[in-house]
Order: sequence, then C-alpha cells, then structure tokens
Amino acid sequence: MLHLSSFGLGSWLPATSASRIWSGFVSVVLGIIFFPRDFRNWLIMLCQTFGTQFIVALFFIQHVCKGFMFGSGTQGLVGAPMMFLFRELRLPAPRMQILTAVAATPWSIKPLIGLISDLFSIFGFHKGPFMILATMLACLSFIAVGFLWPLHELLLTLLFFLMMLQVTVTDLLSEAKYAEKLKQHPAQGPALMSFVWGGIFFWQTAGTICVGVIMSVLGIHYVYIFCLVPGLSLFLPLALNWIGEVRKSTAARACVAIDRSKLAKEWKLFLMSLIMSCAALGNAVLGVFGLHSIYSAIGALCSSVVVLVAFAFLTPRTIAKVNTYFFLNHMSIISIETASFYFFTDTPSQYPEGPHFSVFFYTTIIGVVGAVFSFLGTFPYQRWMKNWHYKTVFVSTSILFMLVNLLNVIVYKRWNLVIGIPDQFFVLGADAAQQLVMTWTWIPGLVMISQLCPDGVEATMYALLAGSGNLGGSLARYLGAFILELLSIAPRGNNGESDQFNNLWIAAILSAVLPLLPLLLIRWLIPDARQTDKITLDENGDYVSTETLSITTPQDSSLSIGEPREDGPHAESSTEGDETENFETKGPNNL
Repeated sequence: MLHLSSFGLGSWLPATSASRIWSGFVSVVLGIIFFPRDFRNWLIMLCQTFGTQFIVALFFIQHVCKGFMFGSGTQGLVGAPMMFLFRELRLPAPRMQILTAVAATPWSIKPLIGLISDLFSIFGFHKGPFMILATMLACLSFIAVGFLWPLHELLLTLLFFLMMLQVTVTDLLSEAKYAEKLKQHPAQGPALMSFVWGGIFFWQTAGTICVGVIMSVLGIHYVYIFCLVPGLSLFLPLALNWIGEVRKSTAARACVAIDRSKLAKEWKLFLMSLIMSCAALGNAVLGVFGLHSIYSAIGALCSSVVVLVAFAFLTPRTIAKVNTYFFLNHMSIISIETASFYFFTDTPSQYPEGPHFSVFFYTTIIGVVGAVFSFLGTFPYQRWMKNWHYKTVFVSTSILFMLVNLLNVIVYKRWNLVIGIPDQFFVLGADAAQQLVMTWTWIPGLVMISQLCPDGVEATMYALLAGSGNLGGSLARYLGAFILELLSIAPRGNNGESDQFNNLWIAAILSAVLPLLPLLLIRWLIPDARQTDKITLDENGDYVSTETLSITTPQDSSLSIGEPREDGPHAESSTEGDETENFETKGPNNL
C-alpha cells in the first residue's frame, strides 16, 4: 500500500492532513476511472424516470439549441457572428448597438410568450405548435443570411430577431414541461437539473470553439449555413411530441382556441406582461426607425418609468421594491460593447495602436475562458458567501463589479502595454475576474426572485421578474448607444479611425461606476434577510418573517457541471424557469 511518505510528503504534513489529501487523491482517480460507467448508469436512471423520448427532446432543445447554437443567451453560433456581420455593413458603433438590442428583444418579452402559450392552443396543443413555428422561422432566417448575404441592415436585424425568437420560445416552453415532470418526480429533480445545465455548459463550450473555427476558415456568414443542421434537428422531437404534451379534449381541438378562464383569473399578470412587452417592442421600433440615438435613450427612460409604476400598482409591495432594485441595477450597466468590439478587432490599418485580436481569439478563446470561470465562481460562492445577507452580498459584488470593470480603462488607455502586459493576457485575466464576480451576483439575485414568487402564480411571476431584468439590460444598450454618440465614439471599421477611441475610457468609467447608484436605495428596496431565509409576505405584500432554507449550487449535485441559473421549476405554467439577462457569455467588451 502506498503512503505519502513514499513521496517525501509525510515528514512535513500532519497525519490527519496527509490522510485527507491521500483520500481526496484516491477519490479523484477513482472518479475518473469509473466516470463512463457512472455516467451511463445515470443516464439510464434519467430515461427510466422521465422517459427516453423526453430526455432526448431536452437534449436537442436545451443542449443543441440553447447551448450549442445560442451559447445560453445571445452568443454561440448564432450570436457571436452578429457584430462581425454588422461591421461588414460599415455600421457605426452606436447604430450597431441599437440594432443588436433590437435583435435581442425576444428575451424581454418571454412573459408574454408564456402567457400566449397558456391562453392559446393550436389543434389542442399549447406548446409544440409554437415551438415548431419558431423553429421554422429561425431556419428560414438561417437560409436567408447564409445564402443571400449581404443584406440590408434592417432585414438583417429582423432575421436575427427571428433567430432569437426560436431559443426564447423553445427554452421557455420546454422548461415549463420539465417543470411538470419535476412535480411528478421531485426526488430526481437535482439529477434532471444537472443533466440540463451540465449539457448546456458542455455544448455551449463546444459551440464557442466551433464558431471561431468556422468564421476564421470559411467566413462569417457561412456560420448560418452550418446552423441549419442543428436547427433542423429540432423538428423531429417536436413533430413527434417527444416532450410528452397532452392534447386537450376534443372540444378544445379547434385550429386555434383560447382559454378565457386563465385570462380572467390572472388579468393583473397578463396586463403586466403586456405592458412590459409593449415597452420592449416599442423601444425596438423606435431603435430601428429613430433618426438619432437620443430618441432611443428617451424611449428607454420613459419605458423604465412605465414598467416600474406598473409593477408598483399590479404586484405586491415587496416584490415591486425588489424588482425596482434589480431593474435599476441592470439598466445602470450601460453597454459600450459595440465600440469595444471595434477597439479589439480593428485591423492595423484601421486602428494602428489597437490590440488587433483575431476572430478566433475574440470569439473562441475569450468565450471559453469566460465560461469556465463563470462555472468556477459557483464554488467560492457555495463555500463562503451563501449565508450572507442579501444586502451584504449585493453591496460587495457591486463594488467588486466596479473594480473589475475599471480594468477596461487600463486597456483602453493602453497602459497595460506601458507596464509590459500583452493585450491577450490582460484581457483574459480581466474577463475571468469579471465572470467570477458576475456569478456571485446572479446566484443570490436568482434565489431572491425565486423566494418572492407568490403561491399559485410562481411561474408567471418568476418570468415577469426575470423578464424585467432582461428589459433593463436591453434599455441599457439603448442608453449606451446615446453615451457613445455623445462622446463622439463612432468607429465603423474605416481606415485610420484611431481618434474614434479617444473617449472610450470615459464611457468605460461611466459603465463601471453607474451600477453603484442603485445601492443608495438598497436599504429601502431589499429585505433584511439572509440568502438561506425563506421570505414571507403578509396580506399587504410586506416582508414579515423568515425561515431557514438551504442553497445548492452545481457542485452539490452529482455530475453537475453546468450553471444552474434557475431555481428548479415548481409550477405548470409555460413561463416557468426563465433566466435573468443576459446570462450570456461575455467577451472583452465588458471586461
């Protein structure tokens, strides 16, 4: 039998420490050896519990579509080439930013999508037909971009909108279905969540690698020809109803039927969803046809007031307060991503002093590093932060977020070269730090949102709160476009445009510091509770008491390698399991 003394370690390690290290080493080795067998048995257990067809359907919808194609948000095979295509059209950074915000609008209208699915049925089905229709529109969009390029900027934006609509619809409605499954088999809930998010993380990484290779070797728009293969693969499980949706009674099998009882029962939530969606779509229309970014900025500010007032009147008081904090927090992180995109990817002839990142480095290397550190961030959170008060964790992470984002100033001023740090190493390190902090931010936020959902309408309220955060992030893009134009930061890929980046460091400071402003209201908006407390509201919607709970993160579940950005569905409504915003893989644009 081997001992640590055989390697010369026993002389300086205490016996207890030596035995623990040896036990841990043996456990890791055995885990690697028996992983294939254990993984196979685990999949067999999932198939026996939830059904083989359902697990296969989740593989195509969550892993292939959401993870591989969309990078768990607005990245991946579909989203990563977006700004590169707009650059080929020589769009200035403020205009490009507005159009990318318009393309991502479906993430802000997920509550309305869910309610439409709940209210309307097609041939007796509430989910399958909508998922098939969205997939069909996305595949037609892939064909148009892949084979008809170049396209007009407005048509290209519309096609990106339809692509994003696919992932929002299929993601939302499939989550609603596995919410029902989890209610039937709650004991296997952690295993199913590990399967879903572990697969998303793995295939998101695979997609990030593939997109850089395809763009570098074949060309930017050829990515969408490749997207046809995984896109079309969704038709088989959807057409054969492998998600297991039960068809309504014969009386409700009309071509299109509406369930008016749900509309009457949850009219406030329906109205709230309608207001949010009108705000999102209204800003999209204004962004597309507005003559100046100031109109989009004014529209964003007006929309924010309308949404916050609607939450104040249509939701319980504490929920409205917490939503106000999260909405303002997302909205205050003004985006300057398109200007940063030009800064990092301009060629030597366009920006002689720039970093000159290649397509592969910008999309794949930075994307993979960011995804890995985002996952690794869950471990220190589980070890040290899970018992903190909400106010403590929000204040701490906001300050850390400011500090890591101020690193942008160093690279934009080119000070990293002065101190001898190459751009590639500096950006990778800064992005890794940002991803860690972002992970420590969204986990407690997700826990609080989950705790605030009232009984009976958990799913719809969850989607409303998460959708509100998405809308805040979208409005931040419109405000960011105005800031860029105000500071005369409008690169467009022309030769000799170095002067366009002179004020980029000022925009970076604003983007880093403004998220501290919502902290001024945290005393009144966030309940005085720990993350491990159950938040209880009285009949007036005020916070009254707590009850100790437990928090789990990926490492608490076997074979969990993904980012559990949802709390695990517990309701049947199709709006269950929505994510907060932009849980997308960040590039160097937001270091």
